[in-house]
Amino acid sequence: MSVDTAAPPARRLTWPVPVLGLVALAGFWLGGIPGAVALYAALGVFPGMALATALGGRSSRERRWLLGLAIAPLVSAAAGWMLLAAGVALPLAARIIAAAGFAAWALLEALRGRHPRRSSTRSFASTATAGSTPGWCGRSRCAA
Repeated sequence: MSVDTAAPPARRLTWPVPVLGLVALAGFWLGGIPGAVALYAALGVFPGMALATALGGRSSRERRWLLGLAIAPLVSAAAGWMLLAAGVALPLAARIIAAAGFAAWALLEALRGRHPRRSSTRSFASTATAGSTPGWCGRSRCAA
């Protein structure tokens, strides 16, 4: 799926949120294995992406996705443990975590889209201009 670069930055950055939300919502009606696969986003992506977007600061989109997918199981498990310890039934706890994760991620992405920040990371191409020494090289080792 290609991203429309002519679209406003807010639309370019937030398209995964509604798409994954619809896929997770479809999982409730599909049932069985297809439903379980579709529902993976609800607990395996949403809570982690909400926390990664909140903590990501000026990180690039790729870094937020990497962080979000890495911490999603931990966030879901911790939230599930707290809800189960409070006496909430497991199916209801899973739905609460999924809904809260989706709502938080959607809200944070919408706010991020309204106030876009420049990424603090630079690409290799921007650092390797003609006649310059790359930052990773060090001046003493790579002197021309």
